[in-house]
Amino acid sequence: MLNWIVMPKRQCPAVGGLLALVLLTGCTSLCRPRAASLATQQHSPRQTSRVDNNDAMLAAVRTLVPPGTSLTQAEEILQAEGFDCTFADDDPTVGDCLRCTRVDSTGPLVSRRWTVRLPYRDGMVVDIRVESGLVGP
Repeated sequence: MLNWIVMPKRQCPAVGGLLALVLLTGCTSLCRPRAASLATQQHSPRQTSRVDNNDAMLAAVRTLVPPGTSLTQAEEILQAEGFDCTFADDDPTVGDCLRCTRVDSTGPLVSRRWTVRLPYRDGMVVDIRVESGLVGP
């Protein structure tokens, strides 16, 4: 809690300057923006937001998450791009992979569902597969 002391300037001229210094110093330390994560710093704003076909999405994801990227970093990067990621083994053609999905609105009633699969070995991405489909009435 901040207690205010009211004194005439003639009695203690340094109090006003000291108080201003304390308040300004406190504000600058409290008002600094938080440091962004490494994934957010690397590609902001989203590089995949205006992609509208599988080939373009594959190229964008390959730029962001090239083979050899760690799974942890790949997950952070794709989450920063708006994807929800989980580990999956439900596709026998891919095997164990990090599966990331996102739904983008393409119009008032239609959305595009993106699925990016990142097969991995020894904790590193080895390939990238992209699928999409339109969802709507």
